[in-house]
Amino acid sequence: MRRIVFVGLISLFLVLVTNCGSPEKSLFSRYFEAVKFNDKTTMSTMAYEPIALEFTKWRLVSLTQEEKRSLPLNDLYKKQDELKVKRDDVINQLADLKDKLDEAKAKHLKSIGVDKIQLSIDGLDPVAHDEFRRKTGSFERCLKALDASLSAGLNVIIQTVVTKQRIRSQEFIDFIEFFNKKGVGVFVTYAKPVGDWEGNFDVLVTKEDMDYMRELEKKYNVFTHLTPAYGLNLGCIAV
Repeated sequence: MRRIVFVGLISLFLVLVTNCGSPEKSLFSRYFEAVKFNDKTTMSTMAYEPIALEFTKWRLVSLTQEEKRSLPLNDLYKKQDELKVKRDDVINQLADLKDKLDEAKAKHLKSIGVDKIQLSIDGLDPVAHDEFRRKTGSFERCLKALDASLSAGLNVIIQTVVTKQRIRSQEFIDFIEFFNKKGVGVFVTYAKPVGDWEGNFDVLVTKEDMDYMRELEKKYNVFTHLTPAYGLNLGCIAV
């Protein structure tokens, strides 16, 4: 009997030490356990659950000299306008590049901190792509922009729209393989009944089509908004 009580006390002590001494470890363990079993209720509650850290004392480890500078309101407005101009310059540069992204401009983007470029291409048929985008020569410019971006060291993703009619086609497989051979991943956007396709529910993929896409993900560098990332499968990112 004494042995059982002793073992019980030791177990209780270890639990208290583990949870009280490292509350963050307990929190992370609970979270990843919820991820493992796809327990979205627990994950959602933990998204805003505060961590209650208990301590008995504290001390200052460093101090910095307080610096006071007067900044009249007019000067503050002037500084704000200067920052807006710098922001607009970058935005306008990117807007001007949408139709022609050559290697020089791609290198410039790289130099100012741009890391990733996403290009929208909706098939390997130039005519079909240009008609879909309503822009003559769009397909050729996209391929040149792709090569320029890769040459400049930018990360590139190809975004493409997939309908029910396209998802199981050989054209779609050829499309994925074409860009994968260039070391580029393909991001799939499922067609939606909006815009020109408003009310056209025939283009929508089914659950079976999505299951087929998950099988393609195992073989190719292709992904959707439902693809697990960083080891976490949280479902639709809009939820």
